[in-house]
Amino acid sequence: MLMKRKGSEESVTRILLVEDEEVNLRLMEGMLTHLGHQLILARGGKEAIRKFNKFKPDIVVLDILMPRVSGIEVLKEIRARDTGTIVIMVTASNKEEHAIESLRLGANNYLKKPINYDDLIPLVHKYNSAIQKKTSERQILNRMISKKLTMEIESDLKLIAKVAHFLANETATIFNEDEIVSVNIALLELLVNAFEHGNLEITYADKSKAIAEKRLDKLYQERLANPALASRKTRIEFTLEKDFCEWIITDEGSGFDTSLYSELSTDDRENEHGRGIFITKFHLDELEYLDNGRKVRALKRK
Repeated sequence: MLMKRKGSEESVTRILLVEDEEVNLRLMEGMLTHLGHQLILARGGKEAIRKFNKFKPDIVVLDILMPRVSGIEVLKEIRARDTGTIVIMVTASNKEEHAIESLRLGANNYLKKPINYDDLIPLVHKYNSAIQKKTSERQILNRMISKKLTMEIESDLKLIAKVAHFLANETATIFNEDEIVSVNIALLELLVNAFEHGNLEITYADKSKAIAEKRLDKLYQERLANPALASRKTRIEFTLEKDFCEWIITDEGSGFDTSLYSELSTDDRENEHGRGIFITKFHLDELEYLDNGRKVRALKRK
């Protein structure tokens, strides 16, 4: 059964109720009906997985103990497909260890049976507020025509990974999830190259030797112990337009021969760090090194 509220489809919160006992299922349905959400009912784990894939609900209220396909198995299937859906587990009062297991597997919260109106409704209200806020932000961002930002980061490898992740997520208005992952991979490679080959002036040979001797971290520390190298920064200029994204990454190094990293030699096929920039080309539409390798311009089209 589906119950739909009036208004824009984007503003509707979809709630999947999963319970193998009809009385309990109807009880939850009755508690939530007046809120005006879209309610989707499933009477077992197999049906829950099918309806989750079909309707892509925002919230799932999921009974743990069900025959054939348990709530734990359904939760695993949900998390394998989506990490953002809110999942509220329902457990018998004497089976709290199952609820704890579900939290470890990615559930957001749990309720004990018998379901109490004063417990369920505030929880749904809380999560619905977060969902609606996220939806509103998405609607605003989807109307963005262009965006520019400039940032400088220190020579910190841990920070570089976070910046790559942040910049990739900034492209969500024009790219899908797979494309965002692709952007993240490319930016991480380019920023690490600016850090290693640019600011720290670590050559291909230096890195190969350090990896072979299992002392790459020590090589980083040695270079960062030099104040002149440690103080260098990487500048990132990001432009988002309705049909492409562009990144210009500039380091403060002495430059390097980018041709050594742009083609894949026979030796590099077994050497992960030797094929990074070559592979990055497959994640982008344009990749251009400027200023003797100190600057790289990367572009990806929608």
